Amino acid sequence: MMVIELWRRPGRLAGVTVTMTALAALAVILVSLSSGLWAGATGAIGRSSADEFAFSRDSLGSFARSRFPLTELARVARLPGVRAAGALGTLTTAMSLPHQTVDVAVMGSQFSGPGAPPAALPGRLPRAGEDAAAVDVALRADGVRLGSWLRPLAGGPRLRVTGFVAAGQFELLPTVWTSLATWQALSAAAQPESSSSVPVAQVLTVSLTARARQRQVQDEVSAALGGATVIGRDQAMLAVPGAAAMRTTIAELIAAVLGVAAAVCALFSALQAAERRAELARLRALGASARRLGMTLLAQTGIPAILAVGAAFLLTAALLAAAPPQFPAALPLPDAAGTGALILLAAGAGAIVPVVRAASVDPMITMEEQ
Repeated sequence: MMVIELWRRPGRLAGVTVTMTALAALAVILVSLSSGLWAGATGAIGRSSADEFAFSRDSLGSFARSRFPLTELARVARLPGVRAAGALGTLTTAMSLPHQTVDVAVMGSQFSGPGAPPAALPGRLPRAGEDAAAVDVALRADGVRLGSWLRPLAGGPRLRVTGFVAAGQFELLPTVWTSLATWQALSAAAQPESSSSVPVAQVLTVSLTARARQRQVQDEVSAALGGATVIGRDQAMLAVPGAAAMRTTIAELIAAVLGVAAAVCALFSALQAAERRAELARLRALGASARRLGMTLLAQTGIPAILAVGAAFLLTAALLAAAPPQFPAALPLPDAAGTGALILLAAGAGAIVPVVRAASVDPMITMEEQ
């Protein structure tokens, strides 16, 4: 019955379906952009083997403002619950590659500690005292090969490529992983005000033992480092410049789209209920339950929404397939399933009030009005 009723007004069904498809496609595209941009901004931290990240007390949780002397590592490594401690430094700079000049994120790391990139395939990670780097596999498109030389435009040592890693991006830039000593030299050349006469890092990284209590270890590490801010990996991802604002903005846009989708479904359900008011009253008088009528009306709203979600995913998949490889968009299966569920929930939420009012119509009053 519900399909026949919808088919009686194909123009309205098509209009609602097209409108919902546009809104659903916009929501799915925003989620794809959010996933891609988030991975590009925070991938190097999100894929890290470190469980905790320590920022200096006066850094306000910022990578750029945080500084620790490397002598603090031994103190942190001895704390109970700490399996291993490492260090990390970041620097955004421009480098001359074989084919062109590109902006990269230089990541200084202790390759034996937590927070280091995965093993280089192909090639190897840099050795201690070596001006070398393992670079993001994405730089192959710019002509970088094993043995290539990278020249920082701001000065500092040239880096020989010894390997490629799939360690993720940082601040939407391909990563260049090198030793902390080389990172410090590059930082001093690019930002002379940050130079130091002692070995330093921006943040200290910690991996926990199997039975460690995270909060307790955080407190102990903070106390050992003079009141440092110690946070987990998820919070450290939000500390990447611009990451938190980007996620909040896109989430607000998605919420607005879902709100409009709910309003469209509410209007569609209200029109359906108003036009069928007399018919619903007769069905109620003949013994049809309010629950059954309500489910029928809700299903009539759900059919356009389901069609719209399917069309939106097909449209988004086609757009992503046609996009260039460097376009920052991705749609993992869990995100896709969650987005589809949210769209259907928004459609159901928008339709629920008109449906309930229509299903609970009083047949005697309605027939007298007719």
